[in-house]
Amino acid sequence: MTAPTLPPELFENLPAPVVAYIRYLEAKIAELEARLNQNSTNSSKPPSSDAPHVKPAPPKAPSGKRRGGQPGHPKAERTLLPPDEIRPLKPARCRDCSHPLSGEDPHP
Repeated sequence: MTAPTLPPELFENLPAPVVAYIRYLEAKIAELEARLNQNSTNSSKPPSSDAPHVKPAPPKAPSGKRRGGQPGHPKAERTLLPPDEIRPLKPARCRDCSHPLSGEDPHP
């Protein structure tokens, strides 16, 4: 559907700010119409946001490689740091019978 056009003589009789505003709105409408035709295949939108009539992407052909790091790829891992402080955490009561605990019982 094509948008109706205004005759040029109509713009001659309008103040310049009104003409500028009309041109701005025409550009904004064109931008929004272009954005309206986007789906997950031509934008960064997720496939779940596609309309029902959009066809799903064709499946990719297998590359022959296994998932994950490939043989010969250097391992990337973070080095473990020592803890800043060690605090022993001892329960005050038994979790089964709720009796108070005291002493150094290795298996309370």
